[in-house]
Amino acid sequence: MRGAALVARFPALLERQPRRPPAAGRLLVVRPDGYVGLTAPAHTWDEVETYLRRIEGVTDLTGGCRRIGTRSA
Repeated sequence: MRGAALVARFPALLERQPRRPPAAGRLLVVRPDGYVGLTAPAHTWDEVETYLRRIEGVTDLTGGCRRIGTRSA
């Protein structure tokens, strides 16, 4: 399974147990900070791998982003 291979390669970014996406036929990657990082058609595993490689070296994924509905201090 392609997902298991990606979990083995990116253990700091992916949970071992896959979750069911809210939309059938889609891949959904939620970043470690809780934001949706990628959504793609279920057959585009290469896109997911490319995305994970791109964020792999990023240590702070919050980058000054705010969740919708919150106010900055």
